[in-house]
Amino acid sequence: MAEYRKDVWAGVFLALGAFKPQLALLIGIWFLLDRRILLLVVAAAVTALLSIWPLVVNGIEGSWLGWLTSVSDYQVGQYSQVGFKHVFGLRSLFYEMGLEIPSLSILALIALIALYYFRSAYETVWLVGLIFAISALLFYAHDYDLAVIAVMSYPLLHATRGKLAMRLVLVFLTLVLVFPQRIWGSLGFEEFARSREVALTLLVCSYLVLCRRPKVAPQAAFNI
Repeated sequence: MAEYRKDVWAGVFLALGAFKPQLALLIGIWFLLDRRILLLVVAAAVTALLSIWPLVVNGIEGSWLGWLTSVSDYQVGQYSQVGFKHVFGLRSLFYEMGLEIPSLSILALIALIALYYFRSAYETVWLVGLIFAISALLFYAHDYDLAVIAVMSYPLLHATRGKLAMRLVLVFLTLVLVFPQRIWGSLGFEEFARSREVALTLLVCSYLVLCRRPKVAPQAAFNI
């Protein structure tokens, strides 16, 4: 919708996507960088509209304030801590290696801004998959959040037409990314589950290299 400038519908879908804030946050910042004010206003309005019923039933303390408290409690819970087996990202990868590093949220923002600056080099409609990947690696994600990264598959497959070896490498990386970590655990190699972060990092690098738009040769000034 956003690609075709249907900002009202795009705003509605962004508001619905905000049910998973860690997935929608960077997308919202992208639209802010793109100055899609109508889209963001619609998203905010739909979010407010969806909150009317909880406000009526539970009041502001049981809805908005309660949600903020729940988010805060969720972040400090055992199942959301860096290094937990279902928490995905480079911080969890480094934690498994014995390195505790600070939040990479600023790096995620820098990566998003850089991607926006070079957006003309790619098909914009498919960049959402890359944004999701940046969010998963540098911001925050659980295992099940990785499903949205499937959006990256089409442009990668399209870019590797006729390149069997490269396509096989991408298929292998994808299999590593989606390989059930429970199997690693049952085999006694639980630390191997962190190969998923490595695989996604390599898929992102592959996307940036392979999915660039072909350069158009400048036309001659005169036709002879």
